[in-house]
Amino acid sequence: MLAFKKILSFLISNFGPLIGFYLVNLFWGFQTAVVVSIGLALVEYVWLKLNKRKIDVFFYFSSGIIVIFGLLDLYIEAPFFFKLESSITNLFFAAFFGLSVFNEKSITQIFAENRNKMTADNSDDKRFFFACFTLFWAFYFFVKALVYLWLNFNMQFENAMFLRLILGKGSLWVMLGISILLPKQIWALMEKARVFPSQRSR
Repeated sequence: MLAFKKILSFLISNFGPLIGFYLVNLFWGFQTAVVVSIGLALVEYVWLKLNKRKIDVFFYFSSGIIVIFGLLDLYIEAPFFFKLESSITNLFFAAFFGLSVFNEKSITQIFAENRNKMTADNSDDKRFFFACFTLFWAFYFFVKALVYLWLNFNMQFENAMFLRLILGKGSLWVMLGISILLPKQIWALMEKARVFPSQRSR
């Protein structure tokens, strides 16, 4: 339950303006939704600053994209740039996850250790396991970026947003389920396949 609350808090704090956009667009139209989403992004930024909360790179990037693309779409009076927002955001996440494998600890390893699910040792096998897991997440975000790009430019805007909401949130929960519930099973399969560095040197 605690992990669920943390994940939910992460989604709301980083994607609140987007969620607001989807809801407002259903009832009051695109332009109103853009204004509301920009307003939510700015209000959230001010609230975080006033409460001296840490603002991470995810918030700056997603909020920046919302404000810049929203203003551009209001200027041209069409949702062109907003169609690119979801793909660009997912490409950002793909790059963020993928590049982290070159660090001492990949991003999924840091997340796992911060959840107190394991010790902070950094063996070759452990780094390799989480590097594979991190690349799996990077691939997921890359594929989602391509799917969103196709949906946004091959379907009506409202229908594309609805499918993005269903596919995006559904696939994200599947990925989170795999990451939270199945690491031990995946480790066992990799160990059985003898792909770990310690096994290859034998």
